[in-house]
Amino acid sequence: MSIRFIYFDLPFWRAETSRLALFLGGIPFEDVRVTSDEFQRMKVANQLPYNQLPILDVDGRVIAQSLAIARFCGRRSGFYPVDRDIDAALVDELLDTVAQVTELFSSSLAEDDAQKKVKMRYAIATDALPMWLGFLERRVAANNDSLYCVGEKVTIADLALWRLLGWIISGNLEGIPTDCVDSYPSLCAHFSHLDSNSRIRSWMRDNYSSG
Repeated sequence: MSIRFIYFDLPFWRAETSRLALFLGGIPFEDVRVTSDEFQRMKVANQLPYNQLPILDVDGRVIAQSLAIARFCGRRSGFYPVDRDIDAALVDELLDTVAQVTELFSSSLAEDDAQKKVKMRYAIATDALPMWLGFLERRVAANNDSLYCVGEKVTIADLALWRLLGWIISGNLEGIPTDCVDSYPSLCAHFSHLDSNSRIRSWMRDNYSSG
């Protein structure tokens, strides 16, 4: 099976969940990282089903939408509970929640006015974000004090949540405090556990200058 994963050169969860699942699962794949200009050319050439990235090319057939791609990669690599329907639903729930939290930032990411952007981010940081982090804290804590989201081993839900939290505390979201997750012990423990995984660290070190 020939697998090509196509996205920008960014460690955003919509891509990194699938990249890491394939890497950690030992599934060979071509990690294609495109520039903005190449992305525009792909749109003009009608190579993107929804004019969005990422896409996954599997033996010449294109799969779009990041969550569908993540589930495919999770199934292939063993990071999706294919034989446990409830666990699979819980993984899907966490993926949907990560996507929903990401949507909190959509308007501010599109805002060009710096003052308006900071004002929007302040509202997010003081209202919606704490609410959603609280939801996630309770869901992670509900997994029998495990360091994982579902069950007792890594799933694509863990990879997605780890990268979402990394994005939120990265300092790249101007106006969002880098310590905004500190008061959520289960989220902090989850993030630290994934972040210290030796194979994940090697992937980040080898693929991103900031590591």
